Amino acid sequence: MIRLLFISLIFILIQSNIFSQSKNVYITNITSGTSGFTLQKIGNQQKYESHFKYLNSAFEAGSMILNSSSIITSVSFRYDITNDRMEMKSYINPDAIDKIQIGRQSFIYSDYEVDGNISKGYFEVLSTGNVRLLERREVKRKSAKAGLYGYEGYQMIINTLFVKFGDKPAVSIHKRSKNEIISLFPDSNEKINNFVNDNKLRLKNEDEIIECLKYYNSLTK
Repeated sequence: MIRLLFISLIFILIQSNIFSQSKNVYITNITSGTSGFTLQKIGNQQKYESHFKYLNSAFEAGSMILNSSSIITSVSFRYDITNDRMEMKSYINPDAIDKIQIGRQSFIYSDYEVDGNISKGYFEVLSTGNVRLLERREVKRKSAKAGLYGYEGYQMIINTLFVKFGDKPAVSIHKRSKNEIISLFPDSNEKINNFVNDNKLRLKNEDEIIECLKYYNSLTK
């Protein structure tokens, strides 16, 4: 599991530097050891764009043998002919990670409960502590149907807030109402209710919900 985690982190670094910037950080060496794989790199290198960029534009599954004879599998590659370099990508095994940091945003992979069913998915962490506020994003799709102007369909991102108690499955907040949120804390219901009323919190936005969670976390220290 540790080996898989280190490999996955390498692929994140490679993707973020190779695929997302016009000036890329060029990876010069990948070495392996008992703790996993490490990268050595040099400064930004200006590369060229061309109409005939890739041998095959799509990534294809393959493997890579390092100078140390170590083999990395479950990776996809494509050959950038214009710049004479190989690009690779890989998906992360979510069960092997604790947290992913992308800029200022933190993400975790967690169990969550919806309508009595337990699922797993990625969440952005909006607050810290034993009880955290999380945000989950899902794409909602509507199949295309024949309409006045041809086939019509759409997709949109649905954002839902969740509260996560320790290692328990996260619980969704749909209404963002006082009663809904206060009911999540049966052991401190009266104290939470007084805190919300004293501070005139409506608990309709993320900042006020986070303020409420911080207060609850202070009670349980």
